[in-house]
Amino acid sequence: MNRTFWVLQWAFLVSLGLAGSSRAQVSNGRLYVINHVDLTPDNAANGKKLLQQYVVETRQDPGLVRVELLDYKSRLNHFALVEVWDNSKAFDRHEEADHTKKFREKLAPMLGSPYDERVFNLVN
Repeated sequence: MNRTFWVLQWAFLVSLGLAGSSRAQVSNGRLYVINHVDLTPDNAANGKKLLQQYVVETRQDPGLVRVELLDYKSRLNHFALVEVWDNSKAFDRHEEADHTKKFREKLAPMLGSPYDERVFNLVN
C-alpha cells in the first residue's frame, strides 16, 4: 500500500486514541478493527454503495461503538472500514449476523485483492 494510505489510517487511529493498532483488545474490553477493501476499478461505484449500506446496517448492531468508511482519495477503488466494538462478543455476533454474511458474499466478486482484516494489540 502507498505511504499516504498508511498515514491517513494512522491519523484516524490517533483520532480514536489508538495510534499504532488496527485491532486491539484493550483493558476496557473494546475491540478495534480495520478492514482494507480493494475493489476492481470497474466495481468501485457499486462496491462503494455496498460498503455504505454495510455501514448503515452495522450501526444497528448491538455493542457497536463506532463504524466509519474511509476512501483513499488517489485510488477511488480502495477503502478502509474502521469499527469499534464494546467487546469481542459483540464483534463475534456482528460477524455471524445475516447482514454481515450477505455483505461479504456480495462483496467477494467485486474484490481486486483479498478482504484484508488487520489484527494488532494496543501497545500501552
